[in-house]
Amino acid sequence: MITLVQFPKPPNRPSFSPFCLKLETYLKVSNLPYENKLTISTKNSKKHKMPMLLDDGDLIEDSTFVIEHLKKKHGIDLDQNLTDEQKAISKAFQWLCEKSIVDIVVYFRWVDEKNWLKFREVIFHGAPWIIKATVGNTMSRSIQKTLHKHGIGRFTDAEKLKILDDNLLAISNYLADKKYFFGDQISTIDTILYSHLIQVAPRNVV
Repeated sequence: MITLVQFPKPPNRPSFSPFCLKLETYLKVSNLPYENKLTISTKNSKKHKMPMLLDDGDLIEDSTFVIEHLKKKHGIDLDQNLTDEQKAISKAFQWLCEKSIVDIVVYFRWVDEKNWLKFREVIFHGAPWIIKATVGNTMSRSIQKTLHKHGIGRFTDAEKLKILDDNLLAISNYLADKKYFFGDQISTIDTILYSHLIQVAPRNVV
């Protein structure tokens, strides 16, 4: 049995984690039966990150490595009909999402002062005020330091938004009016794009 270990789901998004959503979408598209285990604990993770996959007792971490595992063990490969050129393009857009867009979204959720106070109420919904003020703010400061090391934290808000707009325009220009990124057949990059683009979509389109 496959168990997807991921963060609890928010009320107005399928997930606040694009990596959890990417993997769950991949599983759904692949028609692989699975069950969810929703938790905020990463104590069983060597990388201390989500999502994780339990597959017949084996624990696999990182969404990209999990997908590779699914390909090898279950023969599920959404990219089997792609050319080498298309696979290269897919990888480039994956990194655009997972190394650029994600950092900007994280910044405006966890670091930007005005947005952080709103996001804290959502992500720690139901938690005592002291938890929000201690655990929440400690996490915010830690993420701020990480983003500074990544480089994106050193840019102005206007510069961050310009980078985000340019990234979204690149995706839009390539996708154009195609049903899926590479035409009429879904591939891994579609699950990645969906999981990241929904993070910046207005609530009323979710």
